Amino acid sequence: MNSYNCPFTDTLTHGGCYGPNAEYIKFISSDDHEIYIKEDYTVVSKTIKEIFQARGVLKEEELNRVVFDQIPSHLLVKVCQYFTFKAHFTSKCFKTVPRFKIDENIIGDLLGVANMLLC
Repeated sequence: MNSYNCPFTDTLTHGGCYGPNAEYIKFISSDDHEIYIKEDYTVVSKTIKEIFQARGVLKEEELNRVVFDQIPSHLLVKVCQYFTFKAHFTSKCFKTVPRFKIDENIIGDLLGVANMLLC
């Protein structure tokens, strides 16, 4: 493994979050928590797609990251859980898809984040 891989991928045999072939993205919340997610899972968000398009291709040593200075970690984690849930249940043929569970206490805040991320 080269020195450009992020700590999260040390246990993986492929991937990484650096350079043009990065498979993972490092999200940083407003309270400085780091969350790693597969880039493919984030296609649900038009805002994240636009960030990548505006940024262009990463250089080999550049970290694939997005800072969300208005989204606290408890909401960003839930968004990442939704991205993963959506990717899982749309990648396979399921007869029924379970409901994605959301704590009632964060519904309003999460709706605001979903609007911000256009997902």
